[in-house]
Amino acid sequence: MHSNRNILITGAAGFIGSHVLRLMVLKYPNCHFFNLDLLTYAGNLENIKDIESSVNYTFIKGDICDAVLVKSIFIDYKIDGVIHLAAESHVDRSIKDPLAFIQTNVLGTVNLLNAAIEVWQKNMRENCFIMFQQMRYMDLLEKPVCLRKPHLMILDLPIPLQKRVPIIL
Repeated sequence: MHSNRNILITGAAGFIGSHVLRLMVLKYPNCHFFNLDLLTYAGNLENIKDIESSVNYTFIKGDICDAVLVKSIFIDYKIDGVIHLAAESHVDRSIKDPLAFIQTNVLGTVNLLNAAIEVWQKNMRENCFIMFQQMRYMDLLEKPVCLRKPHLMILDLPIPLQKRVPIIL
């Protein structure tokens, strides 16, 4: 990974996100990691209590559905990489409130992509946006994904197939 990067990790107070964040904060001390999390039913700061005082970590409570906030984070913190893990994922909750899934999983993702494209437009080759649609936790830790390669990508990791299917935009 390039030194001195400012990486936004969404949903990093959740189960998977907290493990990814911890790994990154400890493994890459020359990079700064910004955790954007709304702290809903799935997010809990207790999951990352052990790294909360790390000098290369900052928590931002907020919603990826707030386009103004997302863009301001990209600008204010000079974000040059994104690992997008925030998502509504519990099937039983999708039945009770499908609109919340659409807002977070679609609108929130579009807000992140729009901010990245707008803020990075002159420097797109130097930045990296990674989004996980479905994932197996161990896949991420066994083969860390590309924060070395600059590009915009979506990694689709279908659980039944248990393999990576990268789609580079």
